[in-house]
Amino acid sequence: GGILLATAPPQGKGADLEAMFVRVSGESVDVLDRNAVVATATRAEMSECSKLVITSDSTQTYANFEGVTRTVEKTTPDGGRELVTVPVDGRLLGDLRPQVVGVFTDMKGGVPDGLSFHMTIDSRFSSSPTLLKMVAVIAAVLLTLLSMGALAVLDTSDGRGHRRILPAHWLKPTWADGGIIGTLLLWHFVGANTSDDGYILSMVRVAPHAGYLANYFRWFGVPEAPFGWYYYVIQAFAEISTASPWVRIPALLCGILCWMVISREVVPRLGNAVARSQVALWTGGLVFLAFWLPYDNGLRSEPIVALGALLTWVSIERAIATSRLLPAAVAVLVAAFTLAAAPTGLMCVAALLAGIRPLVAIVVRRRKQFGDLA
Repeated sequence: GGILLATAPPQGKGADLEAMFVRVSGESVDVLDRNAVVATATRAEMSECSKLVITSDSTQTYANFEGVTRTVEKTTPDGGRELVTVPVDGRLLGDLRPQVVGVFTDMKGGVPDGLSFHMTIDSRFSSSPTLLKMVAVIAAVLLTLLSMGALAVLDTSDGRGHRRILPAHWLKPTWADGGIIGTLLLWHFVGANTSDDGYILSMVRVAPHAGYLANYFRWFGVPEAPFGWYYYVIQAFAEISTASPWVRIPALLCGILCWMVISREVVPRLGNAVARSQVALWTGGLVFLAFWLPYDNGLRSEPIVALGALLTWVSIERAIATSRLLPAAVAVLVAAFTLAAAPTGLMCVAALLAGIRPLVAIVVRRRKQFGDLA
């Protein structure tokens, strides 16, 4: 006796209610689907069975012990009784396709000749882009770049050139940089990882074999999309090596960039008193480390969300301070990619909403300036 076939681990939670089982006891062989008996045959009848065929689709689930027949008495149309031979089979009507976690059996030893298992997975939500969709995607990217180029030309209408993306002092190291970045580098090797690193690393290691990045721990193999492009970056690193310090390099780079943005872009915008205060700078750095070290030294998406939120805020602030629309467009793009990295990227919308009023004022001025020309 035991499990001849199961589409989920028998000890799994709710497996009886969701999966299909072929159970063998001392007296019978039972085919069960979602905790309902489809067909059953006695052990004595199995000597006549040449094949056990089970099918399950959106209309019915059917099981047939081929070669096994039974003689039963049936009523004839004229009211009499007769003996007829019927197959040993059964069916359940309706869409009762079982949940498939894998293929499991209690059988031991070598694989018997002729034993096979075939399944067509319900992949109604799996798709590949058509030619039309690819053309639309490429056109959207090109038109976005074209529109941002047009905004760049429009912004120079006041006679001033564009401000450098990275001012000259950006790459000039400071003692605070040494302390903060040095701590990030040290913690990268000796610090604790996040609790989810194990399952995320398993996901990215399986992805090349599965053909896509599947979250089979929480979402039963459903892709992370539309959130989760950051995990594909980790997958690219994992294809070279799965060593922990290597696959966590994206998180380290996000931490370093976050500190650079905080110290070069955020602190100076808090006023001259703060910008000139080393105490304020070091305090900000220590608070940054207090949050970063325990939460962001792993494979989760918080590092890229933190960086995206900072870049969105800084871009909106620069758009308002310089009365330019190109930085605002950059902020929208950064916010969109941050949201696509993880649902918590929604926090970037707060910066966009906070800057709507002054940005609308800039658009109105541009409209008055160039509306007649258009």
